[in-house]
Amino acid sequence: MAQSPNTRRILRWVFGIFGGFFLLAGAVLGYLSYDFYINSDPARGTVVDIEVNSSSDGTTYRPKVRFLDASGRKWVGTTFLSSSGYDFDIGERVDIRYDRRDPTSIRMDNWLELWGFATIFVVLGAVVILVVMLIGSGRGGQMAARRTPVPDPAPKPDMPKQIKPAHVMDHERKPAIKPRAMDRQPTVRRRR
Repeated sequence: MAQSPNTRRILRWVFGIFGGFFLLAGAVLGYLSYDFYINSDPARGTVVDIEVNSSSDGTTYRPKVRFLDASGRKWVGTTFLSSSGYDFDIGERVDIRYDRRDPTSIRMDNWLELWGFATIFVVLGAVVILVVMLIGSGRGGQMAARRTPVPDPAPKPDMPKQIKPAHVMDHERKPAIKPRAMDRQPTVRRRR
């Protein structure tokens, strides 16, 4: 089923907006992760409780961790994300990062919790925008242009008729027939 050029243009705009949204969300998450990272310190903590969330998608865990900050004060914080991979035992030792501005704000010290979501959103947005750009300038647009006949421009009525060069024969008009000398009856001259 062929789509009209307007439909393709609208789809490109819609997907382009979604791609831009993903890129923007990834940039914001990346900035927030960077802000957390530069204002945080690593620590080794002990899991004191686990929040379990069960849904139709599966079970995720969100550990509560007790740790000592750089000055030796005790803090308890809950991780930023819940994950099926955070199925820790109570009393298990884990590596975390805590925010110096608010030590109860902690994240597990791993790539996914620090940078994962920002990276996923940026990659998704870039892929969507790349696909939109390829579709917009790719073979789809060229094939539609080939299938659409382009009418010849009609001559303007006030323009003079074009004069054809002498060597171009006009097939609509028959050339004038000139009598040849051989086709005539010879003229006989009598001597006197």
